[in-house]
Amino acid sequence: MRAPRPTSGQDGTSPTAHRTRIFCPDPSLAASLRAALAPAGAPAPTWTGYWSDLWRAAPDTGSLVVALPRLEDAAGEQIRRLRHRLPRCPIVLVTAAEPENVKRLRSVPADAVVWLDDLEELPRALHAARRACFLARAAARIEHAAPRLGPRLARALALALRAERPVTRVADLARRAGTDRRTLDRAWRGAVGAACPLRLEDVLDWILLFHAHGLLAAGHKSVAVAVQLGIHEDTVARRARALLGVTPRRLRAVPARTLERRFAREVLYPILSPPTSRSAAS
Repeated sequence: MRAPRPTSGQDGTSPTAHRTRIFCPDPSLAASLRAALAPAGAPAPTWTGYWSDLWRAAPDTGSLVVALPRLEDAAGEQIRRLRHRLPRCPIVLVTAAEPENVKRLRSVPADAVVWLDDLEELPRALHAARRACFLARAAARIEHAAPRLGPRLARALALALRAERPVTRVADLARRAGTDRRTLDRAWRGAVGAACPLRLEDVLDWILLFHAHGLLAAGHKSVAVAVQLGIHEDTVARRARALLGVTPRRLRAVPARTLERRFAREVLYPILSPPTSRSAAS
């Protein structure tokens, strides 16, 4: 059965009002997906069952959920084309846990996979994919700046940004990067300048906040977030207050784009801009 084309106002908004979109040819499954995403703290995303509609909406798509119970070659090709068209857009694939699908997943460029039997995991997977895509782009920018930052610092920062579980101590980060804390501290001060108030510890705290925000926004309680991140529950509260001036409950409602903009301004800019250019700008 082909899905009816959504029209303006079908979900109480215009089709371009939500940056998260769902592609799903089955209307009943689409309804389940939209319901599963409700705990994510945003209105239900728009959806379509037509590839042509999805392609037209591509420029306004911030994240994408593709639901295909059966993965076929034509669908895989469409997803590969979308990945090429939207390299910064997180793509979450929802499909059945069947052997044939599992084999075809190797050629499908999805950022996360959720099985049809585990739709309650969709909000977490979507937030994790968004976070991973943003932090991966930040890591690529850091690596591009390695000639100025130095190989040790660039490697350590990229490692911290790409880590599945956030690194919370500079000494641990230095060890993982194959150096020691004193050397890493010297590289940091040489790169950002002695007058820069941003510390390596602050960078790690911001990354930790990104991970905590994704889990909280997906509906997890603060205790569960702390367990998953391997930290004390009070740590999230302290970091949220120190960096954003909010409680964990309010952190849950902070839009991801707001967090990204703050991170770009308060972390990436001081790292990527030479100290002389920052002095001139101020």
